[in-house]
Amino acid sequence: MPASPRTSCAYRQLSHPPRTTQSGGGRMSKWGGAKSRALVGATLARWGTTCHLCGRPGATTADHLVPRSLGGEDTLDNLRPAHASCNYSRGNMSLAKWFELHPLNTSQRAKPSRVW
Repeated sequence: MPASPRTSCAYRQLSHPPRTTQSGGGRMSKWGGAKSRALVGATLARWGTTCHLCGRPGATTADHLVPRSLGGEDTLDNLRPAHASCNYSRGNMSLAKWFELHPLNTSQRAKPSRVW
């Protein structure tokens, strides 16, 4: 009896192609566990805790400049500090698109004065 199209190897290969990284073929490794915690710590130590997406202090996660789903690597050169909410909102959007939708407030505001 011939194999049905749903169980054939060709069908599985077409419906679930493997995701690749810049370093070569294979599946993209999962982000989590001890390795990701170490990379987040190293990112915050190297770049500080100012979110690169909104410019405010208090970042607690590492955002990939080139998203992993688009071939970005888990290296300190590709990671920057980000708030969890900013990081989640960006998803795999390019930085250019992110800043087009969420421009940084770069205006210099004077500190409030208590002098009357």
